[in-house]
Amino acid sequence: MGWFWNSFQGLPLSPREIEQLVDILKDRQSAFRKGHYSLIWLPSKLGQYDAKEGYHLLANQMENYDLGIPQKLFWSNKLIAKAGVFAWLATRRKILTTDKFRRMGSQGPSRCILCKAQEESVDHLLLNCSFTAKCWRWLCAKLGWITTLPNDIVSLFQGWPISPHNGILSSLWGVNTSCLVWEVWKERNRRIFWNKARKLGSVLNSLEVSIVENINNMLALDLSVGKKNLTDSDDRIRSGWPGIKIPSFLGGIGDK
Repeated sequence: MGWFWNSFQGLPLSPREIEQLVDILKDRQSAFRKGHYSLIWLPSKLGQYDAKEGYHLLANQMENYDLGIPQKLFWSNKLIAKAGVFAWLATRRKILTTDKFRRMGSQGPSRCILCKAQEESVDHLLLNCSFTAKCWRWLCAKLGWITTLPNDIVSLFQGWPISPHNGILSSLWGVNTSCLVWEVWKERNRRIFWNKARKLGSVLNSLEVSIVENINNMLALDLSVGKKNLTDSDDRIRSGWPGIKIPSFLGGIGDK
């Protein structure tokens, strides 16, 4: 944003102070013109804001600050919007964990509400906490993926395979990470604000339901699915995720 000033008349300044102010501003991003001052939108050539200009600005900023993470992990239409936005904020360390409140001067408790063992931070809460680590191990086992998880959430998203095969259900890999961190965050808030805690099994059940609902919605709405064939990888995924329902128009092998 920038301002155009026509004069300093009416300001509670002496002539000497106005002279000093003009000297300060002359090398700044300001211009003096006759007429009324106006507010302009600098990213636009015309100086006027519209939704298209705003979208392009945000898109360019995302490209310049993507941390090397595939954007499909956040902005896929196959993903719950809240989960994608939260995961995007978490990788930029913009979520309000208790360590951030302490840096702001808050004197409240800082222990992780899930494990009650270490200070809560983004990396601890969403990856290294003993409770969350069990969620990640469960997810990797469900996917049949053997790996060693990193110690920070950014590295995890950077190294997560989006689509290790070309099957119809390959989208499962692109939605499960954001769904997992979103489910952990909701459980954290449930315990802090509602004083209600669920057991690990209940959290995992909710996570599986969330992931399966995303995939089933994709299968029901994505018209391009009908042009693809099920693969051996799809069959392996279906065996591990029985809630996934393949449409009946796929070669007559879908769920009735």
